[in-house]
Formats: sequence, C-alpha cells, structure tokens
Amino acid sequence: MPNERPGPPGPRLADLAVRHVDRILVIERACFPAPWTRGQFEREFSIGRGTLRGAFCPETDRLDGYLIAWPVAGEVHLMNLAVHPARQRQGWGAALLDDLLGRAVQEGWAPVWLEVRPGNRAALALYASRGFIRAGRRPGYYEDTGEDALLLRWK
Repeated sequence: MPNERPGPPGPRLADLAVRHVDRILVIERACFPAPWTRGQFEREFSIGRGTLRGAFCPETDRLDGYLIAWPVAGEVHLMNLAVHPARQRQGWGAALLDDLLGRAVQEGWAPVWLEVRPGNRAALALYASRGFIRAGRRPGYYEDTGEDALLLRWK
C-alpha cells in the first residue's frame, strides 16, 4: 500500500567483547532487579566458554541488547537475554533469540534450556512463540526474592 511506512530497522547482531561491558551493565541494571556484576561479565569474556551476542542500533551503533548462552555437552543454557527498555517490544529480543536458535540448529546443540521468572509475561510469550515448553520449576531460584524459576526447554 502506498501510505504504509516500514517500521524501524531491526538490530545489527554481532559478537560482544569486553569493551562492551559498560553498556551491558547499563542494560542489565535497567532490566533486572538483581543485576549481574561487572566482575561476572568480565569473567564471561575471560573464560570464553559462552556465546555472547549483542544487538546494536543500526543508526548509532549503540549496544541496546545482549544475550549470553553457554554451550555445554551438545546442549545450550541461555544465561541472560536483555534489551534496553527503550528498545523492548520492537523485536530485538526475538532477533537475539532467533540468532541463538539458528546457531543451535547449525551446531547441533539441543536442547536449549533457560530459567525465567513466572511473572515475566513478556519473556514467557517470546519463549512460547519460539517453541519453548515448560520442563520444570526450580524452587527458590531467585536469591533476591526467593521466587521460583520456570525451567523451559526448546527441542
């Protein structure tokens, strides 16, 4: 239709490096009640065991989302997925998750596991839309509130 305008462009996805930690911390603190520390993120980079991907604004090249996953013994544990509140509900989290799931298929990693707060409706909807199913519950998983976590599995 001639009056339709395309939406904003999606993110540019790329591997992250330790130089991104300051911006990761901004996103982390804006998204989580018990954020990871600088030291935890720096360890992720120094160990080099994980998949660390970022979602960058195509206009400014600013990091506005990230994902950390640990491939272990042929499967993957999604440790963290966060998108800055200014970019939420624009498909950035879905782009990061789809990137990970595509890589899981390519590398033969299955299943993919993650924990999520039962009250995080946006995350639960995203994961359900990608085929994640509930596989269990981890009692008292979240130290900040004592809240349980739902354990989800893909494939």
